[in-house]
Amino acid sequence: MAMSLAPALAACAEFDLVAYDCPPAQGIMRSSDGTAFIVAGDDFEAAQLYLNDVRLTRSAATYRAYKKEIGRFLGWCAAVRRKSFSDFGPNDYGEYKQFLLNPPAAWVAPAGQGPGRAWRPFAGELSPSSVTYAFRALSAMLTWLVAQNWLRGNVISANHGLMKRPRTPRANRRIPQGGLDAIRDYLASLPIETPAQLEAARRTQLVMSVGLGMALRRSEIAAATMGQFQIEPDHGTWTWVGVRKGGGEHGVGVPLFVIDALVQYRVALGLPPYPEPAESMPMVRALGTDKPVTGEWVKQMVQQVCTAAAERLACLPVTAERTEAIRRLRAATTHWLRHTRLSELLEQGATLKEVSEVAGHESIATTGTYLHAEGRRLYQSAAFQRSPIA
Repeated sequence: MAMSLAPALAACAEFDLVAYDCPPAQGIMRSSDGTAFIVAGDDFEAAQLYLNDVRLTRSAATYRAYKKEIGRFLGWCAAVRRKSFSDFGPNDYGEYKQFLLNPPAAWVAPAGQGPGRAWRPFAGELSPSSVTYAFRALSAMLTWLVAQNWLRGNVISANHGLMKRPRTPRANRRIPQGGLDAIRDYLASLPIETPAQLEAARRTQLVMSVGLGMALRRSEIAAATMGQFQIEPDHGTWTWVGVRKGGGEHGVGVPLFVIDALVQYRVALGLPPYPEPAESMPMVRALGTDKPVTGEWVKQMVQQVCTAAAERLACLPVTAERTEAIRRLRAATTHWLRHTRLSELLEQGATLKEVSEVAGHESIATTGTYLHAEGRRLYQSAAFQRSPIA
């Protein structure tokens, strides 16, 4: 039976979360010596302090995702479980896992409608992978609270089954060469007769070159500035210096075909061919403005290009390879460009460490603004410099 959330939930002004409407408890998992390193009246306030730490130390995207996951967890604690999470054992978290897989109608926003004034934190049931992510976010909070001596243990990390999900075959997100050829042909066909058309064409070509040459995420493409491209005079190599997904400096070697696309875009904008180190102008601008594009725009543009390339292939005689290329192009997203680039480098003999540096994975400590000697060997290789769409 659908239940009303109104008696149990209230908006929290600072974090836009869900406040407890049940009495704070000295739960079974609370630290017994009472010497917590944070000042909080209950679990809800402790969770707020954790989210504030995430906001200050992690990316904006991570903060938004964790706020959403922890917010609906706190709402479930109050409205359904009626107790503080410091009083939770494995069975409580097991019930929450089932709740995420099948949330009641009162928690689900109607299709095609925003959340409105009623707090409805679900668009529908979560996939197993989304449930796993939710528990990782909760586990990160519990680990932090243990470090603050608020809790005496992390129930989630101690019970690995809570974060397990069924194994499914990994989808192949690589665009095959036939698809890359179709993308190249489509990009070459873009009209450039007027200044506006030239700017739009060069911008599209730059985004696709960056995605397929540097393996950047769409958020990185949208947030990048011209000044992040830097040249090392002693070696003639280019590096894009950004920030890792989880924070920290991230240096990515830039193939020359990406620099060529950047130069053509800058010339179309009436700028000098090469950027200055301190240049704060967005790498990709909204047409006719100095403002950056959004990550959503990057996503839609890449999908538009891949769909158009698929339609070009669909006009050619049918073959098994072409049919598969069409299928993948129609499914492709920005992440597919990244996956295609990294897969190609591995196939051409790059080491896992080198490819991890290109990818900016948090597990590899990439230091320094410029490429390491090992990275320079990769930069100078034919595999690194070859354009997949030239």
